[in-house]
Amino acid sequence: MERYFDKFKIKTSAKANESHIIVNGNTRITVITPCMVRVEETNGTFCDEPTQAVWFRDFDNPRFETKKGNGYVEIKTTKANFLYSFTEKKMVRIKLRDGRVVTDYYSGNLKGTCRTLDVTAGIITLGNGVCSKDGVAVLDDSKTLILTDDGKILPRKSKGLDEYYFAYGYDYIGATRDLYRLTGETPLIPRYALSNWWSRYKAYTQQEYLTLMDRFKAEEIPITVATVDMDWHWVDIRGKFGKDVVKPSTHLNFLEYIYDVWSVGWTGYSFNTDLFPDPEGFLKKLKDDNYKVTFNLHPSQGVRWYEDCYEEMCEKMGQDPSKKEPVQFDITDEKFVEQYFKVLHHPLEKMGVDFWWIDWQQGTRTKIKGLDPLWALNH
Repeated sequence: MERYFDKFKIKTSAKANESHIIVNGNTRITVITPCMVRVEETNGTFCDEPTQAVWFRDFDNPRFETKKGNGYVEIKTTKANFLYSFTEKKMVRIKLRDGRVVTDYYSGNLKGTCRTLDVTAGIITLGNGVCSKDGVAVLDDSKTLILTDDGKILPRKSKGLDEYYFAYGYDYIGATRDLYRLTGETPLIPRYALSNWWSRYKAYTQQEYLTLMDRFKAEEIPITVATVDMDWHWVDIRGKFGKDVVKPSTHLNFLEYIYDVWSVGWTGYSFNTDLFPDPEGFLKKLKDDNYKVTFNLHPSQGVRWYEDCYEEMCEKMGQDPSKKEPVQFDITDEKFVEQYFKVLHHPLEKMGVDFWWIDWQQGTRTKIKGLDPLWALNH
């Protein structure tokens, strides 16, 4: 029988060609392209599995020469010379074909992206990218997890250094192209996503929302995506189901307490029928009008007793529904993930939800050390 996690298997070419590899004790250097070299330092085993970031290491056939000396190796490709010290365990210098010699691989970096734009205002800190005004940048893959053949995400077998040196000079297009070859091509987004999305954080009634969308059409304002924020489900949990339905944690400090109380209604999977008395009719109208529909999700609080799907989730997860204990959200549990989709999401997708706005503001930790739940949900 096919496992649900089989859906998460990926096609990779993660093991590099042996002829491109140099090993010296606990150091392994892999020449991936004429401009890209991977350096691993470990006290255990080297990593040949795909990681969260890197899926392909055998996509080029670079020509290179090596010269070994007392505690060092020099790798000469058609594009750059890499000098690595086994003694100091560091890349001593990289000489580019335009004559520049680079020893600082972080200055001049043109930056990459950030984890989230939630709760940001003004200047934000970006992570490093693979393009640099100084000619060399480093992709640090040391702390990522590995992706197994059966679709799971697991810690690495050994800790250590795992870095990719991008020595592309001013060839920023080449550096970006080879980043995609290393990490996997990004699928093109669907055409409808390039038009306007309607999104407003407001507790619309069903009729208000449909009337607004009709007005967009009448005014000839092109909208392709109808975004429904969190008020599609029950939000005022204590007001609707009782003050003690969800008790805030007592061990929190004041700010954390406020955050806990505020976030009680973020998670939900049951239509707020006070606002949406006919959910199927609501979605059918949007679909008939050729809108793509996305709903907002904050899944961290699991499935609680007042949800329409609570008893089914309890049955699937082996819990006693009479105890009214939440079915805890756990993105690392294969059994939970299967029911997370089958019970909570697929029925709403059949009703008309095209995709999900994964709105994660509940921390960076899971039961697997180093696995960010936001990354896992996106994956």
